[in-house]
Amino acid sequence: MTCIVGWTDGVQMVMGADSLAASAWDVRVRRDPKLFRLAQQGGPSSLIGFTSSYRMGQLLMGLTLPSDLTADPFAWMVDQFIPAVRMRLKDGGYTKIENTREAGGTFLMAYRGRIFEVCDDFQVAENAAGFAAIGCGAAYALGALSVLDVATDPEGKLRVALGVAEALSGAVRGPMLIERVQLAGS
Repeated sequence: MTCIVGWTDGVQMVMGADSLAASAWDVRVRRDPKLFRLAQQGGPSSLIGFTSSYRMGQLLMGLTLPSDLTADPFAWMVDQFIPAVRMRLKDGGYTKIENTREAGGTFLMAYRGRIFEVCDDFQVAENAAGFAAIGCGAAYALGALSVLDVATDPEGKLRVALGVAEALSGAVRGPMLIERVQLAGS
């Protein structure tokens, strides 16, 4: 139960997250964030915002990003990043295997000026619109992002989108955390 939103214009990447942990009717506002930076040796910082499980997020926080030797960020995500994630989650006892199918969780990854959604079956998706949202508040946030003026400050856009999700979903609650990464040379 959450709302994670990401936006990029190819030069800057901005991501926002709420702070609620919910299980059935029980809710807790957590201090440990659903959004964090990952540094890559010799490369720019990336952002990850997760839903599904705090355990998954804790494991992802300790992930060492593989070297990026490809020109294509999507290919790097599929061929290098996902195998590293699968191994980290498996070693941490998080992945589930049912009928020989491995499952993890859902998170957004802002990387090299793009926003990727990693689904629980480890597929990598990229919204052509330059923004994405996950969690139970995603539909509200996506609706808000789709009608906001393109000239609006990116952090302001995400605050509005998260505010709409919080107002309309019982499982989204602040405080909201916003992180921004500006790509070098921009």
